[in-house]
Amino acid sequence: MNLKNNCESETEKEKFFSTEEAIQQQIFESTVASTLLNEIPLNNIIIQEVGDIQIPVSLKDVTKLQGVSENGIGGMKFTRAFDPSLTRAWEIDYSKIQTENLDLSTLVISRLGLPADKIMVTQAKLTKLIMYQAGGRYVRNLNNPEKEFGTFGTAILQLPVEGGYEGGRVRVESKGKSKLFDNHRNSDTLFYLTEFYDNFEYIVEPITKGWQLMLVFDLFWTNTKIAKPYDASVSLVALRELENVVNHVIAIHLNNSPVEKSEVPSAENENEARPAPLSSKIIPDESDCTRLWRPALKWQELARKQLSRDLHQIIAFWVAKPQRMWIEDPDLENGELTLRLLRLCITLRTREGGLALLNAIGSDFNPPTSEGGSNSLQLFEGIQNERVALAIAEFSCHVTDFDECADFVKRMISPNRLAKQFVPIIKLVHSFLDNGCIRGAITIGDWMAASVDEMDKSMVTRVDQSTAEAYLNSIVSLETHSEFSYVERIPSFVTFFRKLQISLQFHLVLGLESQGISRFKGIESFQFTFQNLCKALCEEFYVDAPSVSDIIVDMMTFYIKLQNVEFLQRLIYKICPWGSTRSAKVFFGKLNDAKEVDTKMVLLKKLVLSEEMWELSKSSKLGKTTLASFVGNYFTVLLEKLSFITKEEQQSAISQVKSIGDAPLCDFSSCLQFVIRMQSNPQLSNENFAQIAQLSVDKLWHLMNDLKNSESELFKNHPFYVKIMSHLCSSVVNQWKVKTRLMPRRETILNVVIFFVEFRGESSVKSLIKTVCASEVTAPWDQHFKYELFNSLLHFSDVWIKLPVVSKTTILNSCAKLAETWIAEISLVLDSKNNDSSIEIEHLVSTESRIYECAKLFTSLEKKRYDAHQEDITSGMARALLDLSQKLSPSQLLRMLDCVFKPPPLQTASVPFGGTTVCLDWCVEMCELLFSKDVLSLSNSAEDASKIVAWVFWLDDDRCWQSFTDNVCASPCSERTHHFIRVFLLNPQIEEVIAGNLLAFTTLNRFADHCANKWKSLEVPKFSWQMLKATVPDHPEVEKFLRSPEKTLRYTNLSDSDQMYILATDLEKNGARMGFSVSVTPDETFPCCEIVKTREYYTRVARDFKEMKSESDELIKLRQKVSLMRFKKQNTKRSASEALSSTLVPPAKRRTL
Repeated sequence: MNLKNNCESETEKEKFFSTEEAIQQQIFESTVASTLLNEIPLNNIIIQEVGDIQIPVSLKDVTKLQGVSENGIGGMKFTRAFDPSLTRAWEIDYSKIQTENLDLSTLVISRLGLPADKIMVTQAKLTKLIMYQAGGRYVRNLNNPEKEFGTFGTAILQLPVEGGYEGGRVRVESKGKSKLFDNHRNSDTLFYLTEFYDNFEYIVEPITKGWQLMLVFDLFWTNTKIAKPYDASVSLVALRELENVVNHVIAIHLNNSPVEKSEVPSAENENEARPAPLSSKIIPDESDCTRLWRPALKWQELARKQLSRDLHQIIAFWVAKPQRMWIEDPDLENGELTLRLLRLCITLRTREGGLALLNAIGSDFNPPTSEGGSNSLQLFEGIQNERVALAIAEFSCHVTDFDECADFVKRMISPNRLAKQFVPIIKLVHSFLDNGCIRGAITIGDWMAASVDEMDKSMVTRVDQSTAEAYLNSIVSLETHSEFSYVERIPSFVTFFRKLQISLQFHLVLGLESQGISRFKGIESFQFTFQNLCKALCEEFYVDAPSVSDIIVDMMTFYIKLQNVEFLQRLIYKICPWGSTRSAKVFFGKLNDAKEVDTKMVLLKKLVLSEEMWELSKSSKLGKTTLASFVGNYFTVLLEKLSFITKEEQQSAISQVKSIGDAPLCDFSSCLQFVIRMQSNPQLSNENFAQIAQLSVDKLWHLMNDLKNSESELFKNHPFYVKIMSHLCSSVVNQWKVKTRLMPRRETILNVVIFFVEFRGESSVKSLIKTVCASEVTAPWDQHFKYELFNSLLHFSDVWIKLPVVSKTTILNSCAKLAETWIAEISLVLDSKNNDSSIEIEHLVSTESRIYECAKLFTSLEKKRYDAHQEDITSGMARALLDLSQKLSPSQLLRMLDCVFKPPPLQTASVPFGGTTVCLDWCVEMCELLFSKDVLSLSNSAEDASKIVAWVFWLDDDRCWQSFTDNVCASPCSERTHHFIRVFLLNPQIEEVIAGNLLAFTTLNRFADHCANKWKSLEVPKFSWQMLKATVPDHPEVEKFLRSPEKTLRYTNLSDSDQMYILATDLEKNGARMGFSVSVTPDETFPCCEIVKTREYYTRVARDFKEMKSESDELIKLRQKVSLMRFKKQNTKRSASEALSSTLVPPAKRRTL
């Protein structure tokens, strides 16, 4: 804008157009600053890999920072040294630094005198932390190419450091001028802030003592759109001087010149009419403009004309280059520049400029593109906000005529623009009405109606409820002028209504209904609008529409209260079309219908569970029939879905169902309860009952349990409750009779049995138990699952006591039959194992588990039979188990005995199995079989040795004692032998028990003699590198080396380094325990593993030898102690016997003596 003609003196002209040379000294003085800051909100900084650094910075923390910093050789990125050998700089990048509550932007703006408004938004961005050490000299580079776009200066915040520093004065130079700052005073406690522009030379003199720490910030002009000039200081100071001159001139004119009120807008109050200081904005708003150009009377017309010409030039420039004017700026509100230009046009009455601006607003333009690029996207300014709409109406009504603006305004109301600027365009209609231009408002409204008709649904996605209501209000306002009525205006709104989202349509209709449609009274064209909108909502409704589930309940209650059966039936049909015309079966099995069915089920669930719907069903006949329709349809589709799931489960492989469709099952259970609650006392069809009967046992039990747990006694007494519960119970029993590959859950069967015992008669219980047992005996699923069920039935004492005798017998006979079958199958498997060594280990492990389950089931059956005084059904099983045991190893025999009975340690009097003869005899024979084998092989641990000793004490059989003793004494002294010896030595009760048991004492004697003889001839093993018991699977060469007297092995039989590392990893797992170390030579050509034996193996062997010899000595001492105890006991018995004999001599006989 040319302001030269507005200046009153040549002095002001010279000041306004000062050259760079004339103001250079002033620039330098005002753009370099260094400030001592007493207080700044910076107590600490956080450095990655170091942590929290308190301020002032301690010398200890300086050392830590130096450890994670980079040496700034040659002053890289910030400084360069005159002599590289004197460089003593370290830097830490900003990405590793965190500062809290530190904003230098405001302080820098004040110090450098920068514009403090939207013309120049300044930001201080941290770039690094610099540390200077004594001995260096530094010079800042000019025009650093690494600076980001918009950078115009630098700010340096000097941090206080423990001990401070000396020297290091800062000198700033520019074109022969310089300033010197001495920032070392109180540098141990205070901050210093230095700011300067990029075109200045920055020199740090040598630091003679201490450390100098500085945070370096780049100063950005964040909203600049052009490259910064090299000498930014000249440009920015000139801008500041321009502001000062303009404000000075305007202040003189405002204070000394009269004002013609006809040339300025009137103020609503006195305060608004007073002049105000000019804000530093390129384009002022209306009030700024008025106050800015209030010249003296002799200058007024000249200033207005000059400003009009300048405004024309600005508009012409922006019309030619719309990309520069209207591309979105994050710091300006949308339409702000357009609004200010329109206000200027209105204030200055510039008709041509305003029309040119409207033409530009209504035109499309291309966005800026990069070099060589192209862009077919069309942009437009249009009516960005409601204030712009108001300004357009004021210009059209007060500066020019609507006819002159009509073509420009019409282009602003195209379908594309309407979709993006709906609210401001609606405001344009009201603005024309407010300004008395009814014809203009009517014309714009008609254009809107035509554009709305051309919009598709995708173009109205931005329309919200308030926008739609505003559009309706504008139509109502236009229709009040009957002389300008337009027959297509209302149908156009209905068409627009149909394009909105369903939820928005409903809220609009609901809002109209809540107003009682009073706003339409007296407007003939609106008499049937509400009904048309309700009808359109029904027709446009579809279940997949967004947010339908959120409004479905309110929507249905709305239409029920509306009492329009036709509309209601349309909605019901769309939600549940299978209700009376077709079965829900057509929806299942079709992939393309699955999503629709799920969506409708969600809607039905919300409706059925809605308290509002239930309240309406009590007060409205239409509400009751509607809810009954929803409940019936929901019940039908849920039942069909459950039947479909059940069929799929039954066709799958044998498995126990982990997920039985809990969600639909719970929904169906709730719906079933709703069916019972309905006051119309509904009756399920035979087809419904048949479908329920086809559900799986797990699903039927779920329904039974939910109904049983209902808290309402009134509900339980409902006749239909009794009927449906009876049907469920009979269906459960019938389902067990159906051969299926789908195994019911074990807990389900137990729960059903408990339910029948508690709530059904004895005949129902008998029928259930008979059916369950028959089904389990022939069912194809695994033995383990059958065992789980029958074992639970046998040990569920609360239920077992209440079972009829017939049911107990059925369970026991079924268990016996299953067990005998399992034993026969296991025997065949063991025979196959002996003949075929390729049988998988997993299969053998499973077979062992089955053996132990058979043994436990056998003992449980015998105890239950014995307690009930029933006939013997387990003798055959006992014989079969004994035959099977002949094929088992000693370890398997021990585990079998251990899983049925654990004898108390060192006791012979305990009687297991409740005294049942069959179990007791079987257990004795199993023990005898165990001790006839090599029990020494079982003593791999102290626990196994304790179990064997406990069993031999419990059995207390001379043959078993003899066999046990022979096995131990026949072996050399070893770790296995001493596991048994430690049982005798470590048990505090052993002395008393052995002293009273001749068989045990004999064993102790033989153990002691065996150890004494063996250890007498043994000496501590001599040192040797041989590891005779070493085992290294898959590496025979390594195993051979370990057993040899060699100390070192270089193993080179390796294909590559990967194989070398794998071998080393495997060997290291056992190296420390076995006594060797492993190292590798990562040579690509000759990879090598070096294995070196250590003395650990010999040390462990020698230690074990001494411990076992010591234990042998302790055993001999134990024998001596027990022998003395037995001698004392025998003497005591002999004395007691003699005393008893003397009392038994007849008195007469003594008299004869």
